[in-house]
Parts: sequence; C-alpha cells; structure tokens
Amino acid sequence: HPCSHVGHIFRTFHPYFIPEDSHGINTARMAEVWMDDLKRLYYIHRPDLVGKDIGDLTQRFAIKDRLKCKSFRWFLDHVYPQKYIMDEQAVAWGRVRNLANNGKEVCIDHLHRDRAAWLTSYTLGQYPCQQVLRDSQYFTISEKGELRNEYMCGSVVSTV
Repeated sequence: HPCSHVGHIFRTFHPYFIPEDSHGINTARMAEVWMDDLKRLYYIHRPDLVGKDIGDLTQRFAIKDRLKCKSFRWFLDHVYPQKYIMDEQAVAWGRVRNLANNGKEVCIDHLHRDRAAWLTSYTLGQYPCQQVLRDSQYFTISEKGELRNEYMCGSVVSTV
C-alpha cells in the first residue's frame, strides 16, 4: 500500500541563496530515480536538463532497491489508473499552431489560466509559439478525438 505524500509550500521570497536552477536539477534527480521510463514526461517539459550533470544517484537507487519500492508504472496502474498519460493515450501531441498569421507562429496557449488538478474550466487563448515546448502550449488529440492537456479536455463554447 503506497503511503507517500509530497507537498511544497512556496514562499514569495527566498531567505537563502539558491544556486543555478537547483529546482530543475532536484526534480531531474527525482525523475531519474523514481519515474523509470516515464521520466520522458518530465523531460518533455525540461529538455534543457537532458544530459545535464545532476550528480551521482547511486545512493538514491540503492535506497529504492533496499526498500523494494514499487515502480512508478505500478503506482499509475494501481493507485492512479485514471491518470491521462499524454504520449500513451493520444494519437498526436505537441503544439497547435497557426502559421497563417503574417508569417508569425501563433499557438493555442492556456495563458497560465490552467489550475491543473483543480479541474476549473478556463478559456484558451493564443500566444506566440515558445521556442521550447512548455506545458502552456502542450496539447494532445486523445484516442477519443479530444483536444486536451494533461488534466482537461477542450470544448467549443458558442458566444452567439
């Protein structure tokens, strides 16, 4: 029976010095140790960390082995089976872009309105396509034909 709980309280300031992208490096370490083959989902959003030196993980893997921890896939299959896996349950994924805007690429974007797990509906917008694909512009066409992100499906609402 899984008993892990993860949480974080964000402050509006840092009372101490934080080295260059320590959050990215620490989350990459977490992905490498705990997410198994699904770490690819982390790196979709942080391609800048692929191959980056994130330190020696030998002790972390040893702890995982010693405690006989179950895989992340087991967690998804048994604890969170309703979790939508964007690159497994989709026929297409990536950006939705419009190239007919005077040569400027404009993408569908959630404009930071997405409240993720709260499942609160919001209106999508358009924004210049970002150089690096981030979650605000990452969408899929699900096997059911839905335009969706990790948490919610899109729908067309008529304003007429």
